[in-house]
Amino acid sequence: MTNRQAIIYLRIAHVFFNITIFLFFVFQAWIGLRIRKQRKSKQPPQVLAIKRHRKLGPVLIPAGVFGFLSGCIIVYLDYGYLLKHPLHFFTGLIIASILLVTYPVSRAIRAGESPWRERHYLLGLLAICIYSIQVFLGLGILF
Repeated sequence: MTNRQAIIYLRIAHVFFNITIFLFFVFQAWIGLRIRKQRKSKQPPQVLAIKRHRKLGPVLIPAGVFGFLSGCIIVYLDYGYLLKHPLHFFTGLIIASILLVTYPVSRAIRAGESPWRERHYLLGLLAICIYSIQVFLGLGILF
């Protein structure tokens, strides 16, 4: 296998990995929205959904950052510089930054009403929206 073939396979792996992570983030958001809806309507909390949301988040944050860093490495290996696709790069940088901020915000949430819940919700919503754009930018680069 040549270096060029290896880069092509790494690109494809990057695409599939990040689309999978995006779908997991959508699933995570769906669970979070269900939890939020129940809390706002004063229904008893679904313990299983809360546990799943709390367990999946700390796994998805580093996975999302890894997806960004792996893309940076692939572009650098292929072209010798990072800004071959500047819009895709900066969108990924914004997503990674949002994810890194979301984690400590989520850790600050306590039982009951907390201002950190609203921040967590808004950061998550922002991450999903920008991630959606990122997926289309990335597919445009691939094809």
